[in-house]
This record gives sequence, structure tokens and C-alpha cells, in this order.
Amino acid sequence: MIKDNLYMPYQWVVRHFKEFEKNETYIKFTHEGKPYGFKEIISDDALGANLNKKQAQNIVEQEATTNWNIAFSDYKLVESSKEIKPSKRGDHTFVYERLNKTLGTGLYRLKIVISGDKVTELKHF
Repeated sequence: MIKDNLYMPYQWVVRHFKEFEKNETYIKFTHEGKPYGFKEIISDDALGANLNKKQAQNIVEQEATTNWNIAFSDYKLVESSKEIKPSKRGDHTFVYERLNKTLGTGLYRLKIVISGDKVTELKHF
């Protein structure tokens, strides 16, 4: 699993925040120091776009391919959802499952969240 870079169970996590502010970011690194994922927490009241599913999916896949070296030919989309925030911003969550690779009966998955038109989470699990 680790040797083939299918999943990295041991990660370094760095928290970036400002005292008394809602926004903060967690950045995950592999044991070798390579970026592995992140989560940015933003206020539900923050303004942003309200994209349709296809527009949001195009952005997350482009961002994950360009900045995180994700090969979507290895994944299939298995779940998607949309939540409208109080600011009318549309947040989408996409869950992808790795094709042809399992750990016994366990599955390798990838979660990507887009808040408005900004990718705010990429998580391997």
C-alpha cells in the first residue's frame, strides 16, 4: 500500500490559522514530506459561486490533476452532493473510488470539496 503510493496512513499535518478568525487550513504531507492533501475551513457566510455539478466537477478534476498529480483514469466518481450555504454559495463534494486496486475488501477513495469555485479539500482515505 505505501510502497505503491496507494495510501499513506502516516502523515504530517500543518495547521495555518490566525487567532480569532474562522478561516484556517490544514495541509497534509507524506512521511517523505510530499504534499498529500489539505482542508481549508471557510465561513458559511463567505460569498462564492453557485456552480452546477458539471462545472464544479471540471474545476476539481483540473485542480487535482494539475496541482496534486491525481490521474483520474485510475478513479471513478461514486458519490456527489451539493449544499447551499447561507450566503447562497454552492459547495459540492465529490468522492472517487480507485479502480482495480483494493486492500482486501477495502477500497481506496479520494474526496474533493469545492466551496463556490474554490477547491477547499482533497483527502485520500
